[in-house]
Amino acid sequence: MSHLHQFFGNTSTNANSTLAPLLGSSTTCREKNDKSAYWVPALMVDGQPVAPVRASVYYRGAKNKKVRALPNGFKLVTPRGEATTFWTCKADGTVTKRSSGAGDVPTCSDNEQLSAHVRFQSCWNGELDSGDHTSHAVYPGRRNVCPSTHPITIPALQLNVFYPQSVRGGPDLTLSSGNAASMHADVFTAWTRGRQKVLVRKCLNRHLRCGPAQLV
Repeated sequence: MSHLHQFFGNTSTNANSTLAPLLGSSTTCREKNDKSAYWVPALMVDGQPVAPVRASVYYRGAKNKKVRALPNGFKLVTPRGEATTFWTCKADGTVTKRSSGAGDVPTCSDNEQLSAHVRFQSCWNGELDSGDHTSHAVYPGRRNVCPSTHPITIPALQLNVFYPQSVRGGPDLTLSSGNAASMHADVFTAWTRGRQKVLVRKCLNRHLRCGPAQLV
């Protein structure tokens, strides 16, 4: 269902974006070779969207195995569900409250900041996209093993979105896509100069922590 989104990264992103315009546009990412588009449903207060104050994207490696860099043009939407999203309240950078899942949003106090954290799938079947933009990638199973249908291990992305302190959260939080349990995230990858491949090789596959692309 169509709904309002809030975008991060590439400054040209819209509903009709294709790879070439993304690669030729600017980005708000500190890693300027990351021209990818990232987005989530808009958070709504009294029927009006509230702009996040910032967002961060982490590319995570896999324990005891190598991951393959995401190709340009790769698109993915996270499924909606308790296993993919959690919410936190933070004070002075420290998590003070954490939800048990997507639909359980803590109520933040005056000195706390609300944030949403969405985890992407990290097992891939090799296709750039699928009809539902979701099923070409899945989450690993027991012992962090990818199923035979999706055997390729890719970086596990996590998109973190931080909202103004005026947003308290709580059980009645509303998104443009519905209630809090409808939170999900999208990515459309567009990296220049082969930079993501370099970072995956030098950081993720050596199990080193790097930035500013926030690879861990």
